[in-house]
Amino acid sequence: MIGGTGLKGPGKLPSISRQQWIASPRLTRSISSLRSPVTRFSAPNGGGNHSLAGKLAWRRAVPVIGTVCARFNSTSTGPSAAPESTSSTPPASTPDPGSTDFSDLSNVDVTSIPEKIGYLKDLGLDYGWGPTSFMQYVIEHLHMWAGLPWWASTVGAGLLIRFLLLKPMMGAADNGAKMHNIKPILAPYNERMRKAQIKGDRAELLQVSQEMRGIRSEHGIKLRRTFLPLIQVPFGYGVYRAVRGMASLPVPGLANESFAWIKDFTVADPTYILPLISSLSLHYSLKKGGESGTMDISMVPIWKGMSFLFPVVTFIGMQFFPSALQLYFVGTGLFGVFQATLLNNNNFRRFANITIPVRHQNIPGPLDSLRRLGDERLAMQEKARAETEAAKRNELSFIDRQMNSLSNKFSSFKEEAAKIKDQAQTKTDELLGKQQTTNANGSPGARSRRTQEELARAANYEKRRREQEEEERELRNWKRRMEYERRRGKK
Repeated sequence: MIGGTGLKGPGKLPSISRQQWIASPRLTRSISSLRSPVTRFSAPNGGGNHSLAGKLAWRRAVPVIGTVCARFNSTSTGPSAAPESTSSTPPASTPDPGSTDFSDLSNVDVTSIPEKIGYLKDLGLDYGWGPTSFMQYVIEHLHMWAGLPWWASTVGAGLLIRFLLLKPMMGAADNGAKMHNIKPILAPYNERMRKAQIKGDRAELLQVSQEMRGIRSEHGIKLRRTFLPLIQVPFGYGVYRAVRGMASLPVPGLANESFAWIKDFTVADPTYILPLISSLSLHYSLKKGGESGTMDISMVPIWKGMSFLFPVVTFIGMQFFPSALQLYFVGTGLFGVFQATLLNNNNFRRFANITIPVRHQNIPGPLDSLRRLGDERLAMQEKARAETEAAKRNELSFIDRQMNSLSNKFSSFKEEAAKIKDQAQTKTDELLGKQQTTNANGSPGARSRRTQEELARAANYEKRRREQEEEERELRNWKRRMEYERRRGKK
């Protein structure tokens, strides 16, 4: 019989056996007219030709496989074979692997492999040690012990992990609400820390950090509780890898199962209903403040856009997943919606002894703090640059300093001379009878070039001229009235 790991070695015999196994016409799958893009790729745990038969896990001897494999001894396989002889005749020698015919390997039927714990590993899904292998065994146990179909086992594995981490998630929600409620208390400390960062004062930073740590401890805040729910990330990724590998083989049971409108879980949902449900559940969870219910997206404008961008990207990416994987994401997404709804209910928070978040007004968000920190750093850089330039200007030679001193003294002398000149001009104008006029806005006008006597004669002349013009105007008006009366009398 061929051993459990006989088809895995590098020799000629395993190579020929693997080629015959791949060429088997019995493994051709024609279940659905829809072809998934997933089936065009190899399974995720091997190299080149990793299909259902390309790298079958011959790690241990399976008795059922032995019933369909070819025999390599020289004895007869007839139904009336004689009993084994007890003579001392030496046994037949093992035939040369290079001259053995492996055409009977095409008769192997993978559907005859019994489903048991380790069944997926026998089919070729071997991920070694890690979260993927662990979740693979969880899926197998749900399928074998609970009697669930393969698609329900994959969804159940994801929901089981989420349910086990529900208590840590509630602790993270309580921790997040407490941190949100003490934001007004920590605001002055954040301001001190920001100023210390600008100045580069490490001692002040350390002191402020210790004070903030003490305040968090007084309010019962433990940062490790916030990150504890992240344990589900590697296990969730493990389910993703295991389910994708099951659909890529494909596992015969997964290809034959059906649910609602889905007739083959190894191909994508042709109606796009599953990706749409998953995207809508993600949008609802983000809108409710995440699965912990403490993230206020209205305080961070960028999260408003992300609450729409992430679901769109999810919908586009999930179109190429097999239906089994899409159903897994739908199940975990709906659980996230249920969890976010519970944690946003104040009555449930009181029942579960979870802190209720309080809405704050005029509390700067993280983006505002970062923007203000950047502005202050730019201002500090500009100030430092100006001080550097001023210091460079002050670093002059002895001759330059003396020349600047003389220049300053000369400028002062010019100003004093201008003042003396103005005072002398004022005295001269007073002696000559000249007065400086003033403009309408109160500013000093241009100085007059005529004396007081000349100005008086000019004023008298102007007065006589106005009187003469007034007499001439009266004479013209009298003549016009007389002419008008004369014409009126003739009529």
